[in-house]
Amino acid sequence: MKLPADLNTLLKEVSRSFYLSLRFLPSSVRGYLSLAYLLARATDTIADCEFAGASQSRHDLLARWPAQGNADFFKEISAIKVNHPGEQRLLQHLPEVFAALDQTETTGRELIQKVLGHILQGQQQDLRKFPGAFTTSAELEEYTFLVAGCVGQFWSGILAWKIPRWSNAPDSEMIALGIRYGQGLQLVNILRDAEQDILNGRTYLPGPGTLAERRAHWIPIAREWLAAGKTYVSHLNGWRLRFTADLPWQLGLATLEKIATSSERAKISRSEVRKIFLRSLCHQTFRRS
Repeated sequence: MKLPADLNTLLKEVSRSFYLSLRFLPSSVRGYLSLAYLLARATDTIADCEFAGASQSRHDLLARWPAQGNADFFKEISAIKVNHPGEQRLLQHLPEVFAALDQTETTGRELIQKVLGHILQGQQQDLRKFPGAFTTSAELEEYTFLVAGCVGQFWSGILAWKIPRWSNAPDSEMIALGIRYGQGLQLVNILRDAEQDILNGRTYLPGPGTLAERRAHWIPIAREWLAAGKTYVSHLNGWRLRFTADLPWQLGLATLEKIATSSERAKISRSEVRKIFLRSLCHQTFRRS
């Protein structure tokens, strides 16, 4: 599957680190992963927008997300106003995105719809729960699976389907590692944004004590979950697959180290991203197989 040129341009507008590595993926899987990203980014835009000034309106829209093209739904979505120009264009061009999905092979379409279903469930859960707080570790773990762990599951499913001998470990092991890897990346995001989220009525980190104490509890867990990403990468065959899976791990680890050593909001600068990108690329191509 090849993503239409206009959607590929749109993808570049709405993705950052993902697009950096996406170009290196084998062409046999690039289109499926790109299309899934566009759909997930569209639902994320709706979940975060100020449409109708209420979370309930956003929840209703996500609950009505169609399994296939729906002209009335597309018209309603295109009326939403967002600040990001790329996201605005994405909402306006959803019919083309769904048309590409309709033309996808059955297996690819089913895998995309499955991961999108998980993501939609997580986004609706978020809108129902907050303002409020997660009170148990199980709530946080479920949430990180729904919005990110399922992406590792999807990624592994696409690779296993389209690329023979894509890893040197059993598919079941890779799927489990991919899920935990995705959860680790999401937990890093939660740790990074914890202070701002609390100001917005969203407490994702459960546990007693101050935010600093809860963060200190969850940082080692995030490090443990991210370690699954390193193992995942090590089992992949071929430098292209290893690089595209390694880059998010490197960026996540760098962010986590900043969180652990600074009281300010951790942010990886553009120059740091470039350095990490080149370091990962050189390392994985050196290991070429």
